[in-house]
Amino acid sequence: MTVLAWVMFGLAMILVPISVWASLAALGVCAGCALVRDWRRARHNAGH
Repeated sequence: MTVLAWVMFGLAMILVPISVWASLAALGVCAGCALVRDWRRARHNAGH
């Protein structure tokens, strides 16, 4: 393999897990915000 191939391989091994974890984190944040919003609305409605 050439040096360029090794550099591309190294970048792929570094960037792919980061992008995967970033997308998972974004999904988790969206789900968490939705859950908190629903929970607050339910608690607010229960108070009345």
